[in-house]
Amino acid sequence: MALQQVHLGREGIDSISFEWSEIEIPLNPGEEELLELNIINHGIPTHIYISLSDDLRGIVELDNPNPFVRFDLTLPLRIKLPPDVRSVKGKIFISAGYGRVKKHFTISIGEKKIKEKRVVEVDKKLREPVKRGRSVSLTLIVITALIFVIAFLFTVIQPLLPELYGAVIMAVTLTFGVTYSLMKVTGV
Repeated sequence: MALQQVHLGREGIDSISFEWSEIEIPLNPGEEELLELNIINHGIPTHIYISLSDDLRGIVELDNPNPFVRFDLTLPLRIKLPPDVRSVKGKIFISAGYGRVKKHFTISIGEKKIKEKRVVEVDKKLREPVKRGRSVSLTLIVITALIFVIAFLFTVIQPLLPELYGAVIMAVTLTFGVTYSLMKVTGV
């Protein structure tokens, strides 16, 4: 459901202003829709007159074309696109001050047309895949392997160091191994 606000007497006696100068209502042939006119009176209570351009006759129906507006009034306009019509464009007129002031807004009913083709330019650098270098250096791998070999020699084959030193060396080796594994898995 579309909504159009109409302001009466906001800019002076019998003045008329609209929230939208043009309204688009997408409809397929044979479908119906409502357009609500929310009329807000900022001045003294008055009668207004609502009329349609010839293009909208038989397509837009209004139950009360001459309402009395005290403060606020909402009027539904029934819009029905005939099965043989794809789109129509016309004007809805509102008169105030016994016809002294007359303004209109345009309404487009039917299939929505694409007004312009939008082109989005993409930086060419974003098209290329990101080339990552080695996340873990060869030096780190060699140092981890050396510490592991030394720890293995001192704790398993030749227990020359006390058990405490062997445990420290194994803990350092294990730390390097876990760090390397986590870096490989996360891709850092």
